[in-house]
This record gives sequence, C-alpha cells and structure tokens, in this order.
Amino acid sequence: MNDELLTTRATSQLLGVSPSTVKRWSEQGLLACEHTAGGHRRFRRSAIRALLAAADRGATSRESPAPAVVELNDSEIDAWINRLLATMDVAPTVAALRAWYDALGSWWRVADRLGVVLAAIGHAWASGAITVLEEHLVSERLRRAILRCAEDFPAQPGAPCALLATANGEDHDLGLVLCELVLREGGWTVLWSGRRSPLRSLEDYVRHGGVGLMALSASSYATDTIGLTQEAETLASACRQVGATLVLGGAGLWPEPPPLGAFRIHGFGELATWLHAGR
Repeated sequence: MNDELLTTRATSQLLGVSPSTVKRWSEQGLLACEHTAGGHRRFRRSAIRALLAAADRGATSRESPAPAVVELNDSEIDAWINRLLATMDVAPTVAALRAWYDALGSWWRVADRLGVVLAAIGHAWASGAITVLEEHLVSERLRRAILRCAEDFPAQPGAPCALLATANGEDHDLGLVLCELVLREGGWTVLWSGRRSPLRSLEDYVRHGGVGLMALSASSYATDTIGLTQEAETLASACRQVGATLVLGGAGLWPEPPPLGAFRIHGFGELATWLHAGR
C-alpha cells in the first residue's frame, strides 16, 4: 500500500482542518511526522489513517481527543430538522443528543456533528426549504436542548473561567452554545456575554475579570475582515497581558495566522484537545 509522505497542507486537506492545527497536533504527539533535511514536516498516509481510526474508535473524554472527520447522510440530517420542526417540546431533542453522547463518548464529538446539522439548517433556509420563522424556531429549540444537556455539568468551586461572546454585529451564536457545552464538560465555568457586547467592555473584563480563556465566534456571514482582525488583535493583546488564551471559532474570516496569544479552531475536537493539554 502506498505510504507516501505528504506536506502539512496536503495533510490538513485530508483531515479537514487548518495547516496550523496539523502542526499543533504534531507538536502534541497526536500525529506522527518526519522532517526533511530542510526541517519541513512530512506526514505518512499511514499516520493519517491511524489518527482517523482513533477518532472512529470513539475515545472517551478522559483520553487525549483525536480529530474526527464528521459525515452525516441526508436522511440523518432530515430526521434532525424534522424532529426540531415537529414539536415545541425539547425533550425528544434532548434524548437524541444524549443518545449521540452515549454512542460517541464525549460532547465535543456530539458538537462537531451538530455543526453539520446547523449548516444544513442554514442551507435549508437559504434554499427556501424552510421559512425564516421555521429557521428561528428550529434554532431556538436546539439551543434549549443543548443548554439542558449543559446543566449536567454544574459549576465547581475554583474551576477555571471562560468568557464567551460573538464578534461585533454577529447574531448567530448556536456555535457558541455548543462551545459552552464542551467547556463545561471540560470542567470550566462559563460566563455568557453572547451577542453585541462592546469590544471595550470585553477587553476590560478580560483584563480584570479573572478569565483564563475567551472564546469569540463569527459565522460565515461575518465577512468584515478588517473588523474581525481588529477585534482579534485587541482581545488577544488583553489575553496576553493576563496569561489567558483567545479562541477564535466559527466560519468567519478571522485573520490567518491568528494574533499572538490566540488560536483558531475549525472544530470542537481542536478545542477539546487544547483543554486536555491543560493550556
């Protein structure tokens, strides 16, 4: 079997993550690599297959998380949307989420799969398959179900604190709700700033509020690259001053590479890896 050596970029494309994530996984020992005479990383296909196999085995949340390639077929996605449209009662959705958790072993894996469902809901609205009102109802029911699952992890005294907010002008925050679930499973206390918090207020709170992490989310609708860069640089600077970390999530056009003191995530497995490493 061909076991060719691949570049960092080619490896990232196979895994569905950014090149910087591939480098970080290599440094953390999650993905074996070799180096050329010039010091460049090269990854064997066998190492990539081993990483994907580890994800498929569904390691428990106590183990170092492995990134997963998330695939849901159309019937699974349709079943989720129909469930959310069918009733105002969130109990069936909570039960479905917990069934996924029982099968997958960690909430970050559930969150990555829900990310696919969220994207499908957006496409259904954009194509006219569901109305704006239905999109709002589906999103709100899903939000309530996720938050009910998060209640399984009450705040503990002395736990590290994370501040969650959306980028300026961003109204889509379901990804941030999933982030809260993953953080709470990881033992963090979560402070919810949510939508449209002034940048200066967030900056001041980071400097004086005792947070160890700030998560900032922007959806694909956030295309103001200058504004996103300014927010990221301002909050990364505030985080550096207090030894905190800024996490940039969502499909928004965040700066690449991210500012010093920040890191970009493209999936919740990357966040879980960071939490497991104790950074």
